Amino acid sequence: MKGKLLAFASILCIASLMVSGANAGKPDKPPGKPGETQTELISFTGDLVGIGEVEGCCPGQGPYPAYEMVLGFAVAGYPAGSLFDGVLYIEELGKGHDRKYQVDFWTPHYEGHAAIRIIGGEITKDKKNRTVTVVFTNADCVDIHGGALIAKVNFTLVRAPI
Repeated sequence: MKGKLLAFASILCIASLMVSGANAGKPDKPPGKPGETQTELISFTGDLVGIGEVEGCCPGQGPYPAYEMVLGFAVAGYPAGSLFDGVLYIEELGKGHDRKYQVDFWTPHYEGHAAIRIIGGEITKDKKNRTVTVVFTNADCVDIHGGALIAKVNFTLVRAPI
């Protein structure tokens, strides 16, 4: 009986050591999938002009990253070509052939607030380089707060991992 009890206790000890050591020495997983980056180079050319390294763009509930942009059209009493320090929100909307891109840019600390939204664009994804290019042609640029048309715009947005 003692032999069976000793054998059972030994097996139990070995099993508990194996279970407790199963995760020993493994590093914590980094956020996201392997090879993914949290930082991107986001650039605009055309009626919207800007380039900057942005970290964590753009979760639905913020925080929204700071971004400098030159707007090639008059907005909120500022002339075309004005440089703004603001915040950026961009995301892909829809699935399949109905995919569009949304670009929001606003300036919370300017009097008159430049606050624009553009939805549309032709999306091209380069899986090898992990870049996204979106070309907006004659897209409606509207005021975020009231939806009034500000201008028809043409620009290209490029998102590339850093």
